[in-house]
Amino acid sequence: MMIKKYKKLFLFILVLISIMENVCVIMARENLTSSVSYRNSRKEISVKNKRTEETRWYYRMNNGVREKRLWSITRGEWLTNWIPV
Repeated sequence: MMIKKYKKLFLFILVLISIMENVCVIMARENLTSSVSYRNSRKEISVKNKRTEETRWYYRMNNGVREKRLWSITRGEWLTNWIPV
């Protein structure tokens, strides 16, 4: 009778450990950082976030030349100067 209780307890602990291990692996994957760098005419901007940075290209016509500039939606700032396309 006592042996059955210990067997059940032992199995319960094994299951609990395996569940905790899987949760730790999933959490570790989510905490991986992504590294993105942008080259600006004056400086290089490095970004390290837990999640991917969201960006958007903006276009304009300047003296007959089409130009583009990269905006960081995540940080709310320009990442590049105007670049001729």
